[in-house]
Amino acid sequence: DYLATRPEIDSNRIGVVGYSMGGNQSFLLPAVDNRIKVVVSCVVPADSGEWGKPGVVTHNFSARLSDRAVLMCMGKEDGFYTKEQAERIQELIPSDKKRLIWYEAGHKLPVDWVADAVAWIQEHL
Repeated sequence: DYLATRPEIDSNRIGVVGYSMGGNQSFLLPAVDNRIKVVVSCVVPADSGEWGKPGVVTHNFSARLSDRAVLMCMGKEDGFYTKEQAERIQELIPSDKKRLIWYEAGHKLPVDWVADAVAWIQEHL
């Protein structure tokens, strides 16, 4: 809402970038606000909630991102999720504009993720 009040901001070109717990929020926010067009979600922790059960958990919001461009940047050695969990979250996103990039890293991604995120945002926003 605040960005929409700023004259220098094009409210048709809003994206969100989230890292770790912010990665969870980067799923929740665009799921409830259609003004967000592009998502970059990094090292999203897997939710402790059961798959398919109600709750405020990332995988329950994935299906609401059908018209968004969603990039997930994940570390192969991160202890907060398994490869299967991350791939499952990405599979649940019904968008045809989605990508999952794996880095040789844990929860702290190499600086390369920034260039990948910027390229994704420039391409889709």
